[in-house]
Amino acid sequence: MTYLNDTKNDQWIIEHVFSDPENVCKEGGFFVEAGALDGVRDSCTYKLETEFAWDGLLIEANSNFQAALHQNRRCMIAHECLGEQDGDNVHYIQPHNSGLGGIKKTIRHPKKATGKRVTKTTVTLESVLRKFHVPKVIHYLALDTEGSEFQILKYFPFDEWDIRAVSIEGSDCDDLMEAWGYGEVINPFNPCTHERYYMKCS
Repeated sequence: MTYLNDTKNDQWIIEHVFSDPENVCKEGGFFVEAGALDGVRDSCTYKLETEFAWDGLLIEANSNFQAALHQNRRCMIAHECLGEQDGDNVHYIQPHNSGLGGIKKTIRHPKKATGKRVTKTTVTLESVLRKFHVPKVIHYLALDTEGSEFQILKYFPFDEWDIRAVSIEGSDCDDLMEAWGYGEVINPFNPCTHERYYMKCS
C-alpha cells in the first residue's frame, strides 16, 4: 500500500507542534485518529507510529477497510461508528474503496458518496476511549468522518482528557473548540482549506 497524506498533518505534528528536540512528545506520543480508512492511505498518523514510535487508537466504521487496517497497523483499532450518543441506529453509506462515506444524514458530499447503505449503531467518542483505556493525555486527535465531526464532539468531555493538538475536516467545530479553550492555528505544510487545526491554549 502506497503512503499518501495530502494534508501533511503528520509533518505538522512533528515539525511544528512538537518541534522542540527536547520535547518528549516528538517520540512516543499518543494519537487518536477517527476516519482511519486502511491505516495508510490519507493517514494522519501512519508516520507517527512507524517512524516516531507513537502509540494510539484508530477508529474506522467502514467494514471494507477493517482487514487492511489490522494488516497495516499495530496500534489499537476500533470498528465503531462514532455519533452524538450511544445506541442510535443510523443509515451509513459504505463505499468499497473510498473515504467518501459516512452517516447518511450528515455526510458532507452526498453526491460523491456511493456505496452500500447499511445500518450501524453509533457509539460516542467518550465511550470508545473508555473502552480502550486511552490515556488521559492525547497528544494528537485527528477527526475526519465526512460530516459528522460536530455531532461526535458536541458532548465530548474535553475536561476529562488533555488533548494537545487537534485536526478536524471542515469548520463546523470552530465555535465548539473555542468554547473549550482551543485556539485555531495554521498548518504551514497544508495549502488546502478544508482542514482546521487547533491547539490547547495555555
